[in-house]
Amino acid sequence: MSKPSSDVPSSQFTPAPELEKRTRRRFSTAEKLRILDDADACVRGKLGGSLRREKLRSSQLQQWRRERAEQGVPGKTAPRPVASTHPQ
Repeated sequence: MSKPSSDVPSSQFTPAPELEKRTRRRFSTAEKLRILDDADACVRGKLGGSLRREKLRSSQLQQWRRERAEQGVPGKTAPRPVASTHPQ
């Protein structure tokens, strides 16, 4: 007995471009700070719209806020200690 023929072409399959695997987005520090400032400025109930517009999840904001608290804001350095003017 032979196999029934099928309408499926041979193993040559080209996936549709819209189905290709997406790559992760990378945000610069400036973009992260801008998004965090926008999120912090949102009034109650408007944060969801901001997150949808940026295509982010709230957990991403939490992580960025944690990083900002631990590392500080880039470009802004801590005040340098003042040199003593007292003679020793």
